[in-house]
Formats: sequence, C-alpha cells, structure tokens
Amino acid sequence: MCFLCEFNRQIELKTGGYNYRSTAMRAIAANELIGEDLATFTRGQLNRDGFIDIYLHTPGGAVTVGGGSFGSQTISSLPISAADQQFLQEIVRFLDQRLDAEFRFTSDKEVSDIQLYYDSEINLGGDILGLATTNNEAGRDWWELFINAPAFGADLKYLRYSLIHELGHSLGLEHPFDITDGDAVNGISDPWTSAYPEETVMAYRSPSAGSWPNAYTVNDLEALVSIWGAETQVFSNHSEQIFGGDYSEVIIAAGGDDALFGAGGNDDLLGGRGFDLVRGGPGDDVVRGGKNADQLYSGSGSDTLRGGRGHDQLTGGVGDDLYWGGSGADLFRFTSGNDTVFDFNIFDADRLGLEAGLNYSIAQQGNDLLVQTSLGTITLMGINITEFDVNTQIINL
Repeated sequence: MCFLCEFNRQIELKTGGYNYRSTAMRAIAANELIGEDLATFTRGQLNRDGFIDIYLHTPGGAVTVGGGSFGSQTISSLPISAADQQFLQEIVRFLDQRLDAEFRFTSDKEVSDIQLYYDSEINLGGDILGLATTNNEAGRDWWELFINAPAFGADLKYLRYSLIHELGHSLGLEHPFDITDGDAVNGISDPWTSAYPEETVMAYRSPSAGSWPNAYTVNDLEALVSIWGAETQVFSNHSEQIFGGDYSEVIIAAGGDDALFGAGGNDDLLGGRGFDLVRGGPGDDVVRGGKNADQLYSGSGSDTLRGGRGHDQLTGGVGDDLYWGGSGADLFRFTSGNDTVFDFNIFDADRLGLEAGLNYSIAQQGNDLLVQTSLGTITLMGINITEFDVNTQIINL
C-alpha cells in the first residue's frame, strides 16, 4: 500500500529555480494541510498498540528497505549524527507533550511504525531531497522516510527542515498545494507560488525571510491537533503563571493560585483549585475556573466560561459567549456580542455587570430575560422579569 503525492502522488521534496517575494504570513485552515489518507494510515499503526514507534537508522551502511511502490532494495545509507538525533528527539518530545498520541523511539526497525534513513542518494530523476513511502507486508504497515543527506551540503537548517517535512507526512500532513482532495491553500496547485515555509513546513518554496524553519509552525500544529487531538497538559499544585501556545491546547493548572493565559487556537483551560485568573485568547475557547473565587476572561471568539464553585467573575469578549457561573454569587461581565447565561441564580445573588453609562432595556422572551444594549444582547435563561430587580441584579462597571 503506497500513498503518493504530487503528479505521481509520490511524496517528494524537490529543489527548484524560482524567485520569491516577501509576503505577510497568514493563517492556513487545518483541513488545507491534512491528508486524510496519510493520517488514516498512521492512525492504524497507533491503534495497533497505542504507540507510534520511531526507528532511526543511525549507524549507516548497506541496509535493505521496503521501498514502498519502488519495491524492496538495498540502499547505501549514511550515519545520522548525534546532533540530528537529538534534534529529532526534541521535536518528537514536543509533539508528544502536545498531541493526544503517544510516541516512543525503538532500536528495532521490525516493530517500528516510522523508519528514518539518511540516504547517500535518491536516484529517481531530478533533485529529490526527501522521500516518504508507505509499506505493507505480512499484515504490517510502516513508513520509511529517506533524506538525501549529501544534497544539502553544509546547509544543516535546510536538512532539518526536510526532516520535519517528511515526518509531517507520516503524521498526516500534506503539501499546501495538494489539490487532489480539493482544498489546496487559496486553490493554488503550483508549489512555487503556494505557501511559504514560515507558514507551513510542508511548503516547497524558499523561505520568505531567508532562513529555513526548524520547528512546526502554528498552522502545522493546529492541523496536527485536528488529526490527533490535544494532549491534556497538567501543571503542578503550586501557584504558577502559564502561557499557552498559538494553537489549540488543553491545559489544567491544578492547585495553587494560578494565572493561565491561552493564546491562539481553540483552547480548553482549567484553573483548578485556588484563586485563579484564566484568560482565553483568539479562538473559540472553553475557560473554566474550578474551586474558589476565580476571574475568567474569554478573549475574542465565541467562548464558553464555567465558573465552578466560588464567587466568580466571568467576563465575555468579542463574540457570542456562553456562561455557566456554577455555585456561589457570580458576576457576569458583559462586553459585546450576543451572550447567554445558562444558570443565572437570583437567590445566589448573581449579578450582571454592564459598562458604566451603557443604556439597556430588558424584556421577557419566552421563559428567558433578554437584556438589550447597543453592544449586543445577553440572555438570562429561565429568569422571569417579574423576579428580576435591576437595582440589585445589574451593576455598573
């Protein structure tokens, strides 16, 4: 079984003579970097034993490989330096901490799911720098990744770019110009006018800034999280400041009085025990406080805020936000958008906070109370206007 890409669908990273010009880096939709056939192939390996096992052919020398669609053959491989081994191990460790997939390295290629070789040449015509092939034999599936090491000369950053490029294929990433599944970035199928490496390491063209990235971009990580899910990151019981990355994450601060800051992506953030400050960021986030009196901020996007136990402050942002205060006397701070509070409780002394000087009106809408402002609306589910006292339930901020 061999998945191919580009015109013959073989995954190749080629050199080319072309000009590039500086451009603003952009966000790329995850689906435009996901090759479902590639991801499905590797998911099958993970489902077999719960791990993605990686083998590095470090010693070099003659070795027989499966060869994918090219058939089994013996290649003259080159040693993988200790520095490159460490580089790849650090990349995989980073992914292992952030993706809901388990990785491990193995010295036995016969049980591995991904095999990496530094080849002395890749003789398929043209200047091929890297190759990723899939293999199936006796009911076993595995990837083989080949790096044409001599072709890079002394350009170590370019070689390492090709490493994470080919590894990306084995984890389900496709080229941004791959049109075969109907979702090339901006509809462009020409590799040399498609995305830049700074936008995705699955790109072919030269970097806009002149330096080859040696880490997955935010776009790549967002696509990988879409494929594998986000690993739940649990921090200590001490008071900490925790800053998320610009991609989707699941972060639990645990105990202590924590300050937890999401960034880009659709994050799930939990303060846990303690008096926590939890801020979402761009994206559609879930922001949770846990025990004690917490301060929750949604940021931009359409977010979900859950206070938990304690007298919490829940502050919305740009977007249509959803609130659950939980137990305790909670303050729901409205900013803009069309927000909804699902558990506003008059008897718990919950309150709605509005910007000072902001005019509002209230009206019954079925079983719910609608508060209308020039910045949007906030709906208090299950609240009757006859029981709602604007003098005590609404405060100016």
